[in-house]
Amino acid sequence: MPSIFSPIPAEIERKAPGTGGKPPVDRRPTGGGGGGGDDDWRKHRRGPREVLYRTRAFVFCALAGDMMFFLVLVVLFYARQAGTHMDPRTLRQVGDWHPVLLPPRTRIEDTVLDLIEGLSDPADRYDLICRAIGGLLTTAPRLRRALEKRGRFRDRREAESALADAGQGALSNLERWYLRDVERRHKLPVATRQARFKVGGQSIYLDNLYEDYLVCVELDGTAAHPAGEQWRDKRRDRRNLAAEKIVTMRLGYLDLCTQEARCRTAGEVVGVLRDRGPWVGAGCRLPGCPV
Repeated sequence: MPSIFSPIPAEIERKAPGTGGKPPVDRRPTGGGGGGGDDDWRKHRRGPREVLYRTRAFVFCALAGDMMFFLVLVVLFYARQAGTHMDPRTLRQVGDWHPVLLPPRTRIEDTVLDLIEGLSDPADRYDLICRAIGGLLTTAPRLRRALEKRGRFRDRREAESALADAGQGALSNLERWYLRDVERRHKLPVATRQARFKVGGQSIYLDNLYEDYLVCVELDGTAAHPAGEQWRDKRRDRRNLAAEKIVTMRLGYLDLCTQEARCRTAGEVVGVLRDRGPWVGAGCRLPGCPV
């Protein structure tokens, strides 16, 4: 008769999970009184990714603080520039300061107006305007807009007239005398100021060009036409006559320094224009005007 074996209780307990035995037991340390918890185990296993994240966060916080400090400085700077300042020379409040440049300074237009307001000679005032415009620092319309913003200004009408003449291209006192007391006063046609021509591959500028008459009136001042360079002007006159058939008349200070001299010069210009085109010109109120 075969023998029959029955399992003992110890073998039943060692059966695999899912077959009726006890579940497996996790025997890793859980930090419960043994000093080996999960937190300590993870702390010693910090990887490079976590270090990178922490570094990025630190750099971002530092840059954010610097950016906030920079923005505060910018706001304070523009707030200061937008305010008014006391001009120590005129003892008046000036509010139109340049918003960026340091140290704080007024714009070119306001500086020019401040300077001409302190001059008494109209010729000196006009010369300063011409130097600012001729030097490409500003333009006549910008100066005019800056003048309109000012409530009070010394000799405003004279300044407005000077800016109007400069805006038409009269960029010296000689050119202004010619424009006002020769051309306008004697009803001459309006000339083209600073007319640009190309002769021999070079650009040249003519002071006053009467295109319909092919007549050019050049005004030789000591600043733009020094004595050592007048031979260049004469050579250019010959070139204009040969290439463009333009007759050039050159005038200097003695031709425009007095009203009698201006009337005499007007008579000479009118005579040349009448010979090369329609009848132009009319005499002024001055007795003995030759026009």
